[in-house]
Amino acid sequence: MSLVNTKVEVHKIESKEDMNPSKKIIEGVYVKEKKWIKSVRHQMNENELFGNSNISWFIARVNGAPAGLLRLFYDSPLDFPDEYEISIKEGIDLMELESKGRFVEISRFMILPVYRRNLRVSLELMRTAIKEVVSKGYSHFITNVFKGEKHSPYRFHAKLFGFQVIGTHVHGELNCNCTRIIMILDILSAYVRIRNKKNRFYEILLHGMRDLFESKLLKKYDVVS
Repeated sequence: MSLVNTKVEVHKIESKEDMNPSKKIIEGVYVKEKKWIKSVRHQMNENELFGNSNISWFIARVNGAPAGLLRLFYDSPLDFPDEYEISIKEGIDLMELESKGRFVEISRFMILPVYRRNLRVSLELMRTAIKEVVSKGYSHFITNVFKGEKHSPYRFHAKLFGFQVIGTHVHGELNCNCTRIIMILDILSAYVRIRNKKNRFYEILLHGMRDLFESKLLKKYDVVS
């Protein structure tokens, strides 16, 4: 992937005008390319977009054209249905984790194939999502990625951000035979780890957010570590 010099804009979906281009992204990636779902019918609706404060969708555009989507599910409980056949790593206590933070699930994250090599699309989607959740007082992300899937964001999450693997599960709501890897991120800890890196990736990621993060650190620790 590369940081292609294009204009990438991301905004929260708050109008009906964004619904059709968003559904085209879902159809292009999840229906036609991956075949993880049969249709977009139940993937995005007005009640979810405009009547549910626990869910947010974000759309990325490259030079004005729809390119990617990300969905957040706030206050995600750290439990899974029995049929998912979950396996948690030794030493991980889900109840203890849940008691120490406020979790937001990244439950959809997709980039159209034509824009997938442009790392700015993924970075801008994550930057906007991070700013949203930190501003709302949330502290952790949780997400699932497919083990061995060709376009899995595992390396993106693990290498650039520092997501940690806490377990796996066999089944899920998407029609994919790959094992799901469960990953979490302590957002403030990740910021402390990467804030001084002289790297264009991180400069893009943290653009416009340093004051927000530093104020959160001061509030949490009384001093900036």
